[in-house]
Order: sequence, then structure tokens, then C-alpha cells
Amino acid sequence: IMNNMFHIVLCAIMFVMGFVFILFDLYAYLKIKKKPDIFFLGVFSVLVSLWSFFETGVVEIFARDTRALQNIKIYILALVPVPILYYIKHYFGMRDLKLLNLIRDFTFVVFAACTILKITGIADFLESIFLVHINLGITALFIVYQAIRRWVKNIKNHRHDSVLFYLGFITICVSCAIDLVRFYIGSGETDAALFIRLGLFVAILCYGVLGLGNVVEKVKNGLEAEVISKLAYHDGLTGVANRTAYQEKVDEYEKSRHVNVGVAMFDVNNLKTINDKYGHNSGDE
Repeated sequence: IMNNMFHIVLCAIMFVMGFVFILFDLYAYLKIKKKPDIFFLGVFSVLVSLWSFFETGVVEIFARDTRALQNIKIYILALVPVPILYYIKHYFGMRDLKLLNLIRDFTFVVFAACTILKITGIADFLESIFLVHINLGITALFIVYQAIRRWVKNIKNHRHDSVLFYLGFITICVSCAIDLVRFYIGSGETDAALFIRLGLFVAILCYGVLGLGNVVEKVKNGLEAEVISKLAYHDGLTGVANRTAYQEKVDEYEKSRHVNVGVAMFDVNNLKTINDKYGHNSGDE
């Protein structure tokens, strides 16, 4: 355990970061009805932290059924592409979702295929993990394709992405490539997430900072818009509906056939006298 303490701490940090992203995005949704943004990055971070924690081998020391742990680990790895696909969709603002939906569906097909092969006894999870790796590779190529498209588009529009975007992107690509080579060539290491863990931590940190900044900005703009909208239909002093709101209600009632409306009008006596003699603050009181 002491030998893997650094990796365990990284997994714990990624797990906590994931929950922070999820809770923060849910708060933003409840506050301004914002579409999910870093919510999917949070789910991805939680799944990755769990998978990489299992790869440290620490859990196997205390578990009786190590085969069950292997099954859980591969199940988690098989589902990892789903949240990252949806995060990329929102991050890049994708409109054409045909290819994304195809990869998402293929992820569930791979998940089902691994399960069927396991149940029927044709192949164990470890023997069918190449299907999961193929799916991860397709997902990675899709993300690379979208990143290149964004880069080319930004060059044409004379815009630039944040340095954090490229740092996270390059780090995750290099670390994943190293560990895939280690897994298939064989280096005697049991930890298949040795470099991926660090690469994913850097990437999640980079995209988390970018995502949190975007969410904070959206919440700020949403609250400002809410205040402006409220001022447009409510009196700033009393908080009651103003003339604009009154006129819209009247128009609404006029369009309705079965509404009986009563109007009560009242005035405040000597308000002008109070304003002139004691000032407008007294008149407001």
C-alpha cells in the first residue's frame, strides 16, 4: 500500500474532483436551468478514478474474490467512453451527432458482447478486453478528429483555444499510448494504468478548470439576466408588477373568452407634498 500511496492519492483526488464537478453543474442547472456541461466530465472522472484505483492492486489485498474485481474493473472501463463523448459534445458545441451516437451505441454493444461472451463461457473478460480497447481507440480517434476540426476552424476565425485545452489533450493521448504499448508488449507490470492515471489527472484538472470557469460565467450571466428580467416586469421600489406586466396581463385576458376581471385602483395621498418637503427617500418610505 505504501508503495502505491502516490497513485492512491491521485485516484482519491480525481474521485473528489469528479463529485465536485457533478455537484457544481447540478447547482448551476437548478439556479439558471443551464444544460449539462462539466457534469459529464465529473462522471468520467469518477469512473476513471475507480478503474485506476482497482489497477493499483490494493483492493485485491483485501478482496476474497479477485475475479469479481476484474469483472467490475473491465465493466467500468467499457463504460468510460459514454460520459467523455457527451462532454466533448458540449465542449465543442457539436450539432451533427450521427457519428457520436454511433460510437455511443457501439460502446453499449461492446459492453453487451463482453457480458454474453462471459456468460456463455466463450471468453473471459480478460480475453475479450481487446474489444474494449478497440472501442476506446475509436473514441480517442473521434476526439482527435473533433479537436483538429476545432483547431482548423479557430485558425480560420483567428481565435485560439486555451493552453489548458492543448495541455490536457496532449497529456492524455501520450499517457494512454504508453500504457497500451505496455499492456500488449508486456513489461512485467501489473498496473495497466501507471501512466494513464497521471495523464488523466492532468487532463481532468485542465478541463475542470476550463469547465468551472465557463459554468461560473454562465451562472453569473444567468443571474444578471434574471435580475434584468425581473426589473423589466416589476417595480424596483415595491416589487409589485409594473405597467408592462399589467399591459401583458390585460392582453392575455382579452384573448381569453371565459375570464371575469375586476380592477381596483387606489392612490397615495400627499405623496408629492412629502417628496417636496422631506425628500424622495421619505416619499419612498
